[in-house]
Amino acid sequence: WIPIVAILAGSFKEWLKHKEKLAQLGASTGSLEGDVTELRHERDALLQRIQNLEAIVINEVWEERQRLPAMDPGILEEEPSDSERAAVLARRIRG
Repeated sequence: WIPIVAILAGSFKEWLKHKEKLAQLGASTGSLEGDVTELRHERDALLQRIQNLEAIVINEVWEERQRLPAMDPGILEEEPSDSERAAVLARRIRG
């Protein structure tokens, strides 16, 4: 009987260690779930802020486009490049 009791006692001891490890893992899992939930809320808040900023920018661009036709059309022309400016100056100098 002694060997059987010793085997059972050893198995019980291993089972207790295993149960303790599971409890530790469960606690860390709960902590991770809380962190994930917090990160999801933060992500949702950031997405909302981005959507608000996009709405503001789109609104400002739209308002700017609405005002442009009333402005001088020359405003929309691109600036000449340095080489184009140099060519114009050279033509003026030559005559």
